[in-house]
Amino acid sequence: MIAATGHDVAVRRSIGRALRAAILATAAWWSTASCLAADARAFDPQRAWQEWTELLTLDYGYFQRPGVDGPAIVAHFAPLAIAATTRPQFIALIQQMARHFADPHLNVGPTAADAPSLVPTASDLYGQWMNGHFRIADVRADGDAARQGVVPGDEVLSIDGLAPEAAVTGLLGRP
Repeated sequence: MIAATGHDVAVRRSIGRALRAAILATAAWWSTASCLAADARAFDPQRAWQEWTELLTLDYGYFQRPGVDGPAIVAHFAPLAIAATTRPQFIALIQQMARHFADPHLNVGPTAADAPSLVPTASDLYGQWMNGHFRIADVRADGDAARQGVVPGDEVLSIDGLAPEAAVTGLLGRP
């Protein structure tokens, strides 16, 4: 287990040797959203949801495209958003929803400084599920992860003490 950017990440090389370096941007991206400070003003979740979905469907150019089903994403998150009782809870939920659009330019604010959506788009690592395991598929040459010894084939065992699938589910709100 190693500490990386405030997250505990355990990894194993495909050859079985323990990785002693940090997994940087990917670990930060997978971290769960921070709780925002409470807002004293009255909050109407139905009105907020209506405004958000109208803005998203009318003004967001990538609402529906190959691999992204905007209407299905909205349908999944609608009951959760309408059930929100506070503005910070609602914002955290729609930030989580926005991640399903897989677009680093779609950010929802206000946000906390450590919000996972604020990870640069030029990440050092690219990971994917391979044969039931989450493995590092590519590492940016000369990036921090490469300098720390991360190589393609390394297996991510845990992120903040959670299995990778559980960490991703925590970030996205669903598998």
